[in-house]
Amino acid sequence: MTSPMSPPTPPTSPDPLTPPAPPHAASPAAEAAFMAELRRLKAWSGLSYREVERAAAAAGEVLPYSTAATMLRKDRLPREAVLVAYLVACGVDA
Repeated sequence: MTSPMSPPTPPTSPDPLTPPAPPHAASPAAEAAFMAELRRLKAWSGLSYREVERAAAAAGEVLPYSTAATMLRKDRLPREAVLVAYLVACGVDA
């Protein structure tokens, strides 16, 4: 039993030998919603897939039109490099 004058017990720190839990992956619904927004971005940009490829190249990125088209047909998150190239091509500062 602690008296009112005793210092509080410090919180226990996690075991330094135990790695932290990995971050939670996004839910499939969240991934699908994100991909829907990427499709909206393409519509907003008004660019064809070939124009997306050329805009990416002009910005120093590599994004074949077929990769962009395949990416937007799926509801899975793309690799970071593909996402960055796509955003830059569509006029978003990534």
